[in-house]
Amino acid sequence: MQKYDKKNIVFSSSATVYDSPKLLPPFSENDRVGTYNPYGTTKLIMEYMLKDLATFK
Repeated sequence: MQKYDKKNIVFSSSATVYDSPKLLPPFSENDRVGTYNPYGTTKLIMEYMLKDLATFK
């Protein structure tokens, strides 16, 4: 991103990152996260990685 002078990224996550499949949308970014399948786990890991990248200087 630095090479091309880009400061923003759009990441499409998934409802599967939220704690329970019984929860119904709409979700809030403040809702508890926790996954129940491998797809949700990889999405949540990517969210954590991107948050770390955004705060790294």
